[in-house]
Amino acid sequence: MKELICPKCGNPTHNLYENVCKNCFLKQFKLAELDPVISTQICARCGSKYERGQWTDTKHDTNTVLEKVESELLLHENADIIELGFEPQKLTPYQYIVNIYIQAEIYGMPLEEKLTTEVRVQRSVCDACSRIAAGYYEGIIQLRASNRNPTDEEKKKCDHLVRDTLSRMEKKGGQTGFYFKHVFIKGRDRLLYWLIRSLQADL
Repeated sequence: MKELICPKCGNPTHNLYENVCKNCFLKQFKLAELDPVISTQICARCGSKYERGQWTDTKHDTNTVLEKVESELLLHENADIIELGFEPQKLTPYQYIVNIYIQAEIYGMPLEEKLTTEVRVQRSVCDACSRIAAGYYEGIIQLRASNRNPTDEEKKKCDHLVRDTLSRMEKKGGQTGFYFKHVFIKGRDRLLYWLIRSLQADL
């Protein structure tokens, strides 16, 4: 095999890896990258998790911590990952140390690397719990009749009751329904009571 010269260090080599010898390549190569501190956010009331700009029903536990770490881990695009291991250490319910063990191959060369990160769980309040705690929420009341469509008179009566109770109302999509935003729960329940009583309906 023809002997080559590494353009970086000047030493002879039989193979070049990304245009440098093996030693120079390994000195500059990063198999994986991970921030030393990762933050994740959970709701202190219901335990739901904030992820990708929205609250999810996934509850916080060690598995969700590891999923967060894995999602933040950046692996070299040319590396063939042979094994990926996580070793979590729970310091407090809201602080973890996670060791990550990586075995891989890059251009036929076996590599191993260990990374460590700290995961800090920040407690907040999700949108749903915040609204419930304040006594209001968004909701839709659908008006339906058994085996028939509601009559115009019934629709007018419901419309009149709703308008007397709420100031912000929007009819939705051609259906006989009412959409409420920032509705106080007690007001909603009172409205349902009067609709059921006035129309002799069921909830």
